[in-house]
Parts: sequence; structure tokens; C-alpha cells
Amino acid sequence: LNDYLDVGVGIVSGFDEAYILKENELNNFLDKERRFIFPFIKAQNCKRYFIENGSYYLLTEKILDETELKSYPNIYSRLLNHKQKLEERYMPKGKNWWSWATIRNKELFNRSLEKPKIFVPCIDRSLKARYSYTEEKYFGSGDVLIIISKGSLKEDLRYVLAWLNSKIINDWYRTKGSHTGHRIRYTQSYISQIPFKIIDWDNPIEVKIYNKILENSKRIIENKGDEGLEKEIDELFLDLIH
Repeated sequence: LNDYLDVGVGIVSGFDEAYILKENELNNFLDKERRFIFPFIKAQNCKRYFIENGSYYLLTEKILDETELKSYPNIYSRLLNHKQKLEERYMPKGKNWWSWATIRNKELFNRSLEKPKIFVPCIDRSLKARYSYTEEKYFGSGDVLIIISKGSLKEDLRYVLAWLNSKIINDWYRTKGSHTGHRIRYTQSYISQIPFKIIDWDNPIEVKIYNKILENSKRIIENKGDEGLEKEIDELFLDLIH
């Protein structure tokens, strides 16, 4: 997979309670404060094939000092209520107490905002993987990974989605991937090693199967799930690789 797609883990706040906002809280912020509110995907938002809702976070990295922080009174008041917990986090030296613990793969997320992308929970008890597709502008929190095309992939990302959610790859990952007790760990390293079936575009049989898989994948996303179409996709992949 790593030959065609970038995989990255989400951004870690270190204490979600301080930063995550409920839908009814969004109107509590001034216009100038809203530029620090960003939509994120968490593991709970990941369903098989599709994203269910999303979560809003305060992302305060660009606030450089406490004087500036106080100029955003609602943000300051909210974070001040959690200051003790925020200061108790393990943080790199020199980080402000209102900053997130680990800002990683920010460039990857910035590059993905306008593009189709796949999210998957980092740790999951589900018997089937929950790779989830969206074209919306979402960042990823620390409990998910993001998968996007490097740009040279001719195959649609919804075909990739179907491949990752297929029984073939589900079985492969449960054998080759990472485990913690009864939970599956989806890591950047192991996902990058997943085998990937590219299409021989000069082979009309492969192209025909690809088109059917892609059509079914789109319908599952649109319908927010369809076990019958998933089984059909599994059979199509067996035809494709055989």
C-alpha cells in the first residue's frame, strides 16, 4: 500500500475533554474565535465504508502567548477550567499549557482536506475492519489513522476502500497485523505493508470487475452500509486476483 498511498496517525491533544466541543457549544464562541474550531474524525465516527458525523475541536497551536489567549475570552475561559490537567500532560519542552500534546502529520492533513480520504480507528474490537471514506474537510484525532493517495494512483479511492474492507485483507491483517489482547491495532507501519491489487488497465476483464467493485463501494457509502453488497465485493475480489 505504501507504494501508492500515504498513511499517517492523527493529532494528539493529550486531554480531549478540554478541546472537544459539542454541537450546541459552537454558538458560544465569538466570530474571531471560530477560526480555532476545526472538524475532526474520531474512532467513534468510523463505520464500515462511511463516516458518521464528526467532532469539533479547539486547535490552539497558533496562539503564541497567554496575552493573546486572553484576547479570545471564551477559549481562554474553557481551557483555564482544565489548566491543571493540561499541565499534567507529558509535553515536549517549551510547549504552552494550552497547546496540543503532539502535532504530527499536520502537512499530511492539510494536503488531504480538499481530497477524498480514508480513516480507520487505531485500536478496534470489531471483528471487521472499519475503514471509512469521506470527501469532507476533516482532520484526524489521535485515535485514528488517515490514508490518502500519493497522487499517482489511477484507481479510485473507493476501490481502495473496498479492498481494505474486504475479507481478503481482513483475514490478512488478523494474521500479519498487530494485536493487543482481543483488539486489533491498526498502525502506520502495518497498514503500509498491506498488499494492494492494482488494475491492469489493458485487461478488459479486470477493468470490468473493477468497475463493478467501485459501483458497489459507492452504493454502500451512499446507503450507509449494505452487507449484501459487501459479500458481492468479496466475491469480485476473489475473481479479480484469481
